[in-house]
Amino acid sequence: MLRAWKNKVGVGIGGLLIDTLIYNFFIDERQFDNAGYADYPEMLVSLFTYLGGLPEQEYWLAPGSRQRVKCKARFQAKARKAARRCQDAIDASSESAQASLWRKLFGRQFPKAAVLQKSEGVVNVRSREEFIEDMFPVDIRHDLELDCEMSQDNMAETLRRALLQKRRVPLGRKLRFYIKATDVPGDYFVRWKVRNRGDNAVRRSMLRGQIELDKGQGEKIERSDFSGNHYVEVYAIKDGVCVARDRISVPI
Repeated sequence: MLRAWKNKVGVGIGGLLIDTLIYNFFIDERQFDNAGYADYPEMLVSLFTYLGGLPEQEYWLAPGSRQRVKCKARFQAKARKAARRCQDAIDASSESAQASLWRKLFGRQFPKAAVLQKSEGVVNVRSREEFIEDMFPVDIRHDLELDCEMSQDNMAETLRRALLQKRRVPLGRKLRFYIKATDVPGDYFVRWKVRNRGDNAVRRSMLRGQIELDKGQGEKIERSDFSGNHYVEVYAIKDGVCVARDRISVPI
């Protein structure tokens, strides 16, 4: 499950480090020694809280061998966010809402709740959404940081991730999404996903979610045309594997 999480949210840590951290968690949190499936939600809150509270360091010692296991990426902030999302899933009022939150954490491998869509038109539009997991194996090994620049009338303003979380983007703005930094080595290619949501987009049959190949500039130019809680994702594909990804929420 932790491997699915790191691939979904884009945390470039290896499998041996995950094994080491999980082992340490179970040693330190003995209340889960006999945990069953019904205990998973509470256990995941504790697990991500534990990971989010760990110090930032270059390596951990593997159990048994005491081998130094290198930590190539900071995971603590995303773990703390995951802990909050786990608690939100526990507190959700419906099975559908719970499943949606778990899928945001673990990806499409987590099953949807069984719901009947009332509008065939909405279903047909939404069915065009594409997912990177259906196109390439996903094994996040590297960091990638996405940023956005908003402009109007030749005046530009950089929108950091934190800023986007605090206010909405006005309508009619030019948005330039670009890769700010990455440690993916050598040659790789980039793909983009722009997901716009909301009643306006549905009514005008303008819902998007296709994954597109980068045109070579490492950037994606969009406009804030529809109100809603949208997002943009970027993927680095190397040797046929998605090895890095990042996402920015764009509330308009």
